[in-house]
Amino acid sequence: MSDEMNFDMPPIARQVLQFVIDPTNQHVDTLYDIIIETSLFLMHALREKEFNSQAHLESVILFNMNAIKCLSIKKSLQSVSFDSPNDLVHLGEIADPFSIWPLVRCQYEAFCAFNHLFLTPTSIETKEILYKLWVTSGLKYRQAFPGEQQETIEKRAEEAERIQLYENEIHATAYYRNLPVDQQERLDKFEKDKIWQVKLGEQSVVKLAWHEMFANAGTKQTLFSKYYAHLSLATHPSNVSVFQFRDLYGEGEDVKMAYSAVRFAANTMAFFIRDLCVEIPECRQAFNQLPLLNQITINMINRSGRAPEYTVNGAEHHI
Repeated sequence: MSDEMNFDMPPIARQVLQFVIDPTNQHVDTLYDIIIETSLFLMHALREKEFNSQAHLESVILFNMNAIKCLSIKKSLQSVSFDSPNDLVHLGEIADPFSIWPLVRCQYEAFCAFNHLFLTPTSIETKEILYKLWVTSGLKYRQAFPGEQQETIEKRAEEAERIQLYENEIHATAYYRNLPVDQQERLDKFEKDKIWQVKLGEQSVVKLAWHEMFANAGTKQTLFSKYYAHLSLATHPSNVSVFQFRDLYGEGEDVKMAYSAVRFAANTMAFFIRDLCVEIPECRQAFNQLPLLNQITINMINRSGRAPEYTVNGAEHHI
């Protein structure tokens, strides 16, 4: 960071700008600890909350699942090594970024799902439709699971009834009835194919890709438009991942790539934290009780990676 940027700048502001603009590995470690601390604090704040709907409860569980993944990512950032008991093999300490990227991709998709299901809908009705598409998609996949135990058979039958109920409820909505016939048929096909990643327009139903959902969440495409492709290439056995691995272990590239993954994971979870605070009022209240550094860090990541209106509160104005 330049001397001009440091001039008369409060220490907290200087630290947060370092996180956002040009962090060292040590800064990323500190930043990620702030992300983890904030995520777990919000989890703790909701531990006794009584939810008024299954959808609300599951939105929080979705966040909690990915807050825990932060701990796995932090653990994966540590170097790995191996010494065989009989001295046959020795592997010195290396980083394994290709174990981190799949976890980051999980968080990316979970954030997209949360924003799409709970914040993007423009009406209560479309919000309920998207939630029911999401639920029936998962249950339909479970219908194909093997198992002939009585308990499994009964559970499968119970879930089949729930699928039929939700599909009937979707078809009974004013939104569905007002769609053109060809768009009703399109939505029916999405239901059949277990696709819930759809945009419900006034007169149309459009399938969305993950990167489109990420963009719809307000993220700056000048920064993030290619990230999902990168996540996928690093997660799957692509040829790109093979030659990246080939050139990885020289001049610290393994550590550099690992920290790059964690930095993106920090951004994604900061976006997720903000959205949780919007959806669940108790989270916003808990967020306001966090140390000022935590609040400003989350706000600044959302401000720089999305837009000023995506901050949780005005904590940065207190410095």
